[in-house]
Amino acid sequence: MKIATLRQGNSYYKLIDKRGTTASLNVMVGAIYDLVTNSIRINAVNDQTFSVTLKHGTGWKVTTTKPYSPIIDQVYLMRSSEASKYYVLQIDTAKGDVKGSTTIELKDETGNIALISITVG
Repeated sequence: MKIATLRQGNSYYKLIDKRGTTASLNVMVGAIYDLVTNSIRINAVNDQTFSVTLKHGTGWKVTTTKPYSPIIDQVYLMRSSEASKYYVLQIDTAKGDVKGSTTIELKDETGNIALISITVG
């Protein structure tokens, strides 16, 4: 099976074979950004998953309080691997027709601040 995406973001399909058996198929088209300074601006769409690799600092924590914004569904902060010094912030935008902007702030263990500004529109 080959699926070509028509747009940025996630797509959902229901497959039905000739016997009538059904299967759900979720196609996620993710975007990856690198944060090399202290801020980045990202334009996104509804129902999209993207990640930001924090290319400097260590011991990052999200300092923005929950709930982040109606345009944000989930935020995950993780290390990219045990061997790597980089942290990755994964953001899932809201599935509904919610538009707007928000900024997520992070702080590392030495006090450096990173700002991830997101616009869904």
